[in-house]
Amino acid sequence: MCLPEGEWPHPCGRTRPLVKLIKQANREDYEEVFDYIVDDLGLQASIAALGLFFSGNLGEANGILIPIFIDDIIIIGSLVLVASISS
Repeated sequence: MCLPEGEWPHPCGRTRPLVKLIKQANREDYEEVFDYIVDDLGLQASIAALGLFFSGNLGEANGILIPIFIDDIIIIGSLVLVASISS
């Protein structure tokens, strides 16, 4: 399959892989985030998923969940805990 006629950076659909253009966090960055979340915030790391941290039960006032994927962090929990962690 070829691209339509016109000015394209590479002929016949050949493009650079997007994965090589995305800069991902290295191991040292992950360890720094891990240490902050576990040591400073007092959350537990999940055994099943390396990028999942939690504390308490989500249905209760002290429950919080922080999943991390590449460079995205989501803080899930009560408004008071989310505000205190995100500040």
